Amino acid sequence: MMHGDLGMGMIFLPRNDYSALEKCRTIVESELIDHGYFIYGWRQVPVDTSVIGKKANMTRPEIEQVMFVNNKERSEKEDLDKELFLIRRRIEKRILKIQISDFYICSLSFKSVIYKGLFLAEELEVLYPDLQDKHFVSSFANFY
Repeated sequence: MMHGDLGMGMIFLPRNDYSALEKCRTIVESELIDHGYFIYGWRQVPVDTSVIGKKANMTRPEIEQVMFVNNKERSEKEDLDKELFLIRRRIEKRILKIQISDFYICSLSFKSVIYKGLFLAEELEVLYPDLQDKHFVSSFANFY
């Protein structure tokens, strides 16, 4: 991974508790910064909730992406995916310790972004309008 490559985290945050949401963001940022990453910022992921049911809409999380960059020189042998996995685990443990339950990291990577939700697979690109953008390119997709 070269110095300056862009990474992204797809994160589910508490939607109805702004204080908890801000605590989660702060923990995510502090762990990334502590490990030598620079935070570009957060982006609220656009969603079209017309494809999910009433109950799913009431309980859905705030979906945001954190964008970050490798801010230090690293050897090519360094496994950034492993490092990001360990950072993810540290974040999850800190969030659990302060008893915030409506938090989930879908992905934290330089290579992939994971879109998840409670809906039918064929509705993925409707729920996430980003996926309809002609500039959005993917080499693969998995549906479960």
